[in-house]
Amino acid sequence: MMEPKKIFHILIKNWLLIAILLILGGTAGFLSVQLSEPEFKAEVKMYIKSVDPATGRGLSMSDFTLSEYLVQQYSQIISSRTVLSAIMEGVKQHNVKEISEEDLMLMIDIDSNEQSNIFSVSATDTDPYVAAAVADATADQFSIQLNIITNSETVGILDEAQIPELPVPNHRTIKILFGMIAGAMFAAAIIWFKEYFSTAVRSEEDIEQVVGLRLIGIIPEHNIR
Repeated sequence: MMEPKKIFHILIKNWLLIAILLILGGTAGFLSVQLSEPEFKAEVKMYIKSVDPATGRGLSMSDFTLSEYLVQQYSQIISSRTVLSAIMEGVKQHNVKEISEEDLMLMIDIDSNEQSNIFSVSATDTDPYVAAAVADATADQFSIQLNIITNSETVGILDEAQIPELPVPNHRTIKILFGMIAGAMFAAAIIWFKEYFSTAVRSEEDIEQVVGLRLIGIIPEHNIR
């Protein structure tokens, strides 16, 4: 194991390389934030009802549990071609840009809590109006499909999406720090390879390791008079 003193000397010797890669890593993180488009997130609040308004009867525990389970397994429902097509038709009614099924899947997210019957459907896009339109269309179709599967109106919309005014946080500081950490790790890897494959003898310990004998003396660099 390398001694701390030797590690310190290696770091001092390579300080310029470390500094350059730290700056490059931090700059890369900063540029990734500056060049990326701001994204907006719109959210629809939904809930699982305890009473079926169609029949007026209270939902059984099995009905309620099924609805909760389906909410947690939303990806399988939304990824179906029927639901995606319906969502796309709903989005078109808002006169927004055409969105592919693949992009639609990447935009949509559902956040559920096992301890609550309230959950949220959200959509993220660089256009706040598109984000709100997709969130509303997704919530509508998600509610329809869940109610069809459970054969009851168990899911409803609590709050419709509002057009977001502010973009989601871009975590600029964290990305810059990650870039600097990546630069430091890259510098450490370069230094390690340089030291590992170096055949230069720099100390008494290096001589002892090469010849396998204990050193009993050294010849000084200057002339003795």
